[in-house]
Parts: sequence; C-alpha cells; structure tokens
Amino acid sequence: MDPLIVFVIGVFLSIWSPIFRLQHGVSGQSTTAQCNRSSPLTQNSLGESPCVVLTSLWQVCTGNATVWGPLPQGDEYDPPKPDLGEVNACTCSSVIYVLVSACGWCQNRNYTTWAIWTTNCTSAQVTKGFPASIPSGIAVPHWAYMDVSGFGGSFDPTIALQIGDSPESSAGAPVTPSTSTTASSQPTIPISSTIPTSVPTPTTTKQNSDTGAIVGGSVGGFVVLAVAAILLMWFLGWGKDETAERELENKDYPPQSPEPPASPTLAESKYSYYATNQPRTSPPVSATLAGPAFAGSPKYPHGVLPDPSNNYARMSASGGYAGMPEV
Repeated sequence: MDPLIVFVIGVFLSIWSPIFRLQHGVSGQSTTAQCNRSSPLTQNSLGESPCVVLTSLWQVCTGNATVWGPLPQGDEYDPPKPDLGEVNACTCSSVIYVLVSACGWCQNRNYTTWAIWTTNCTSAQVTKGFPASIPSGIAVPHWAYMDVSGFGGSFDPTIALQIGDSPESSAGAPVTPSTSTTASSQPTIPISSTIPTSVPTPTTTKQNSDTGAIVGGSVGGFVVLAVAAILLMWFLGWGKDETAERELENKDYPPQSPEPPASPTLAESKYSYYATNQPRTSPPVSATLAGPAFAGSPKYPHGVLPDPSNNYARMSASGGYAGMPEV
C-alpha cells in the first residue's frame, strides 16, 4: 500500500476517532445522555440524572462546557486524557468516576473500573471524594461518595442503593437579603471530615459482636468438654460393672470334672478269644498264631482268619477248647 495513503488514514483516525466514539461528548453538544433504567439511582432530589450532575461537575474540573452524550451500544466512557488537559485531582476523584459509571449504567451501557479510570493519573492526583467546590443548584447524591476501592475496585449499583441518595452535597440555598454577605461564597466541602466515603460501620456493635462470639465459643467449648467427660466416665464404669458380673457368675459355677475315657469300641473287642469280663493276660491272636510254638498249626491263606464264632475252627487253630470254662 502507498505510504501516503497509510499516513492519511492514520491522521484521519487520530482526529475523528474520539468524535465517532462520543466518549466525553462534544464541546457545544446540547444532547445529554438519558437514563432508561427504572431505579432510584437515575435521579437526585432535584430530578437530575447522574449524567446531568456529571456534566456540571466536569465543567468545574476542566472549565469546559462538555456535554456527556449518549453511549453507543457496547461502549464505555474513556478516562481523562492528558493531551486534552483533562487530568487533574478533580477529574481523578472518586466522585467523578462514580458519576461517570452511573451515567453509563443508567443507559444500560458498560462502565470501566476505578483502576482503568485513574490510569493517566499520578498517585498525588488520585482523590477520594470531590476536592473542588460544588456549584450552586447542584445536588450530588450521597452514594456518589462511595469508596470504590473498598467495594471490589468498581462501581456497584447494589452498594449504591444501600448507601442511598441522602444526605446530598450541595452549595446550599440561594442567598437571601437576611443572610450575611459571607454566605454567598461557595463553601468547599472537605471529604475527609464532612462527607463519608463509605458506609459507616458502628465500632461498638462490632466489638460487642466479637465479645459475644468469644463468650459463646467459650461456653460451647466447656459444654462439649463436660459432655465428653461424662460419657468417658460412664463408659469406664460400665466396663468395670460388666467385668465384676462376669467374675461373680464364674464363682457360682464350679469347674466341671473331665469326662471319663471312652470305653473300647465294638470293633476293638469283636474278635477277642476271651470274654469281656475276663482279664486279658494272654497274647493277642495274631501273636499266638504267628509265634514259632505253633509251627504245626493249620495254615490259612494270607489275610484270612477263621471265624471266632466257629468252635471247630477255634479248636483246630489252638489245639484245644477255647470256649468259656465250665463249672
């Protein structure tokens, strides 16, 4: 692109961009922004909108009769500009910022933060309140003195509604003949002494609340400890009582004697060669049959023994009568 065309476009934008955006209005413009919200913040006791009050105070700060015109959709008012001679302690005050934000808010438009508004201001120029004299016939709402640095660093309509409109700050009633000559001068209202910058907080109430909280916490802690001690004592006492009852029950019942040994089973005495009421003095059948003294005894197949109920078999095996002795 031709450098000459780029230069012309840059000059055109630098000159006409502020006018297109209508950020601070145009000197001599007669159309003031109108509020289209239904809220107590849209007018003061004189029926003036924040935009009207802002126009009057801005003229006090800069000496220019600048009308703050309507904002385009999605736009916001710019901070004071050094190249236009707008940066001073008055335009960098919190009252001007709150009124600028309220003017944009009541139009359903955007508004900037306190930090962005004071971007071009020095630390000495940043002021809480309004450092200049208020013109006669202008009523500045009480909520315009809100401490924006203590409310999230931005204008808050909810906080403004809580603060309320009154008492308003003004230069007073018009001078009357009965008033002294010094009454016609416009008084300067020091914000630090007469105009509160934030919602007052009752110190006594806070101290009482803190004391009540401390006392309540102490009493609650004592009650919790007492209940815990009672439960612990009851638990320990209940355990001892249960142990004593168990010991007493054990004393009432003597230890049981051991059970007698089981009698021999039928399988153990089934093949005995003697009656059960006779003493077992003879060796078992297996030892007698296997001994060397019975070399001539009859032999049987391996693992087969004669039936003890067969008298003939018993006599053949032992060589004699194996029954009960006769009387």
